[in-house]
Amino acid sequence: KNGIFEKINRFVCPSPFASNKLRTLGIPKDKITTRPHFLEGIPALKPRSKTPYILYCGRLSSEKGLKTLLHASMHVPNLEVRIAGSGPLAEEIKSWTNEKGLTHISFEGFVSGPKRWSLICGALAIVTPSHCYETFGLSAAEAFSVARPVISSDIGGLADLIIPKENGFL
Repeated sequence: KNGIFEKINRFVCPSPFASNKLRTLGIPKDKITTRPHFLEGIPALKPRSKTPYILYCGRLSSEKGLKTLLHASMHVPNLEVRIAGSGPLAEEIKSWTNEKGLTHISFEGFVSGPKRWSLICGALAIVTPSHCYETFGLSAAEAFSVARPVISSDIGGLADLIIPKENGFL
């Protein structure tokens, strides 16, 4: 073998899931290091909002599982769902929620900095309904940094981070 992988001294992966994927490609275990992403600018813990809500914060695209979240939210119309982010599905999911009369779902648009942290701190839980492999799940790390649980798909690196009934649910 004289492939590109042989020329690389060390692979740094953000999760055990990503490390295992490299091992299935034949990368030796001793060439792989797992180091999770880090966070900067974590605010002091703030109280949850008086009106409970769950928060999706990320890219609005099909692989992120937003349609799954919207369909599930139809079964709990008394629980507010806030969606923060931008992306190719933005207009479609806004139209769909209006068409269905889902007034408990609101859209925050793209948020960053203090506004993002305010939404995360105020949430009852963060939801990450992804349909694709996430190598780490930065939204989950942000939630955990301010003691908020994560409700997630049981897929990819997200499953490495969540201990069911301790820090979230799969």
